[in-house]
Amino acid sequence: MPAASAAPTVELRAIELATQGPDALLRFELVLRNDAGVPLEAVRPVVVLGSAGPTLAREIASFHASAPTMNAAAQFDLAPGEARRLTGELTLPGTAMHVSEVAGRAMIVPVVLVDLRWRSGLSVRADGAAFLVGTGTEEASRLGPIWVDRTGQRFTRIAARRFVPEAQS
Repeated sequence: MPAASAAPTVELRAIELATQGPDALLRFELVLRNDAGVPLEAVRPVVVLGSAGPTLAREIASFHASAPTMNAAAQFDLAPGEARRLTGELTLPGTAMHVSEVAGRAMIVPVVLVDLRWRSGLSVRADGAAFLVGTGTEEASRLGPIWVDRTGQRFTRIAARRFVPEAQS
């Protein structure tokens, strides 16, 4: 019986976010790395863009529950020690944004949701991650907001931070 495989390491780099009309467009780079000692077969990533709101943890759980029915990128294998870099663009429709107002200005906190499925022996394994995107740099202690009160804005000094929902008590 093959050894159980660990989940791929997931890293997200936000490259640019732009507002276009009521929508937002994020250019990103996703790196999936197999740090396990066994191959990960038929890796299928699904990546979507949302925005943080009061029910974010529930929305993340719902996304992972429905991700197997979504269109995944082409599947691929990851050998032990191998990494795969995926680039892409995601659109967040204005009608799907959770907009907050701060000091009279409209802002959002974009969230990139990643769901991964892969084969391990006769099983299909799953894992996922969520990343908050905001203004700032990788070294900054906090991310700033993405203002959406004016169309045609481009944010190039942006970064992504892994989001881990707080434990429910």
